[in-house]
Amino acid sequence: MKSFLNKPALWFFALLPLAALPLASQSAQSVQSKPAPLSLFEQAITEREQSPDPKAGQALFEQSAQAFESMAEQDHALWYEAGNARWWAGQAGLAVLNYRRFLSHDPFRNEVWENLAQARLAAQTIELAGEGLGSWPWSLWFLTSAGISLSFAALTLALKIYTRKTVFARLGLGLGIACLVFALAATISQANRPQLGVVLIETQGRKGDSEVYAIWPEAALKLGQEVWIKEERDGWFRVELGQTSTWLRASVVRLL
Repeated sequence: MKSFLNKPALWFFALLPLAALPLASQSAQSVQSKPAPLSLFEQAITEREQSPDPKAGQALFEQSAQAFESMAEQDHALWYEAGNARWWAGQAGLAVLNYRRFLSHDPFRNEVWENLAQARLAAQTIELAGEGLGSWPWSLWFLTSAGISLSFAALTLALKIYTRKTVFARLGLGLGIACLVFALAATISQANRPQLGVVLIETQGRKGDSEVYAIWPEAALKLGQEVWIKEERDGWFRVELGQTSTWLRASVVRLL
């Protein structure tokens, strides 16, 4: 009689389920345990819902934001979550910074641009001149137009196949060319955008690259103020915001 013990292949298949047990255990643990920032964020939401105080949960939101920020260097998508957490913590200026850090990696997410517009209003910062229309930059408008043109081009192609009418072929060709033009415009618009910076602390601008120059503008630039970097000189940046040009110390500006 042949023994089961003398068949290595059967031993292999018999022990294979046991080898999978550690993996199953790790999988179950990963499902049950949530990342610390997300857990803190959900606790903050619960605290806010259960309290009539409009500031309820802000401390937990801030802790969540700090945890998201510490992880975002490895995963840029977390800058968006960090921006949301800063927003709910009542720190709109830092929310602007985090949304901008996300958009420096992925500039075509419309919901992030819309959140950024809301954070600007709360932070009372000045919107950048010439970046776009409404809450969207020109590059996103162009890309959206390219997508719409492509959709209609596909529709006219289907109509051409169905009706066999050449007018739909010509229309589809025109829409296809429009799609390419809009896509090229989006690429050029994004590539030619000036260097962006975000002010890290409330600070005064100057009329020149030194503290000896007069303050300009009179109002201090707020935390989260977005600026275009136009020139760098001796540790200072000449920046533009709205229709105003001023000089700031490089140390108070985060380049993106």
